[in-house]
Parts: sequence; structure tokens; C-alpha cells
Amino acid sequence: MVASAVAAGAALFYGVEQWLPEPQIDAQRHGQRLWLFVLAIAHHFPEGLAVGIGMEAAQDPGIAIGVALQNWSEGLMVAIV
Repeated sequence: MVASAVAAGAALFYGVEQWLPEPQIDAQRHGQRLWLFVLAIAHHFPEGLAVGIGMEAAQDPGIAIGVALQNWSEGLMVAIV
């Protein structure tokens, strides 16, 4: 099951990469985008730990579903900007 999900994700990323044009980014904007990416990952690491611990303690997938719904829009904004 996990292997098929990884394969589907890889195929999705490959398809999106082929479909979208390569962005043209100057050096200054590249540095800004890099820091935005680093900060986004730094924000999600402790959040992921909290969700994992919360799910294990409560045995309730609602915690993960709620955080996933909140992170969907946040991740979309990071990807677009």
C-alpha cells in the first residue's frame, strides 16, 4: 500500500513537472524563495511531531485530518509564492 502511494505521488510530481513551464527566477528572488521554503519546513516539523503524539495519545484520526485540511491551503500558498 505504501509503495503504491509513493509510486502514485512520484508519477503525479513527474506529470506536473512536465505540464508546468520552468519558472524564471532571478538570484535575489531565488534567495527569498529559499528562505520561505526553509521556514515552511521548520514550521511543519514540530507540527508533525505534535500531530503524531496527539494521534497516539488520543487514538483519534480527527487530529490529523484537521491539521491536514489546515495545511493544504498553507502549502498551496507556499508553493504559489
